[in-house]
Amino acid sequence: MVKRDRRYSGNVGEHYVLYRLIREGFNAVLAAPNTDAVDIYVADKNGKPFAVQVKTKANSTIWRLNKKHETIEDPRLCYAFVDIGKDFDKEPPDLFIVPSNVVARAVRESHKAWHRKPTRTGAPKKDNDLRDIAKSYPRTRYSGLEGFPDGWMEQYRENWQGLKAP
Repeated sequence: MVKRDRRYSGNVGEHYVLYRLIREGFNAVLAAPNTDAVDIYVADKNGKPFAVQVKTKANSTIWRLNKKHETIEDPRLCYAFVDIGKDFDKEPPDLFIVPSNVVARAVRESHKAWHRKPTRTGAPKKDNDLRDIAKSYPRTRYSGLEGFPDGWMEQYRENWQGLKAP
């Protein structure tokens, strides 16, 4: 298999979600490049608007977010987590559609759990703005994380019925 340039993985994820939204009967359009917090604008079948933020991963166990995602809880925003696999080899890609309030809680709680676990030397960890979200959180890295058991994200796989404007 030809090795793919991972710089394009975000674009691949956005276009895949756009394709799937249109295929599911939604009206959707990509947001302007570098639009903060929104990748796709969508209208449901009744014309009510909402937005989708797409996060794409390739060859990783986590999707990378940042600190601001801990507080984004908008009922008109959901996240589409796309796993295209190493060298874009997942066919079809895994796709999870998760409400923003669930993402905010997962990001907050997983970061707290990660931060509680000391470094190998026993020193406390230095805080940073990076955050992770994963289908499963290894308990060795995320000590004491509650509410997000292994496989917690499966309930959001292909969650098209969860896409509706409030």
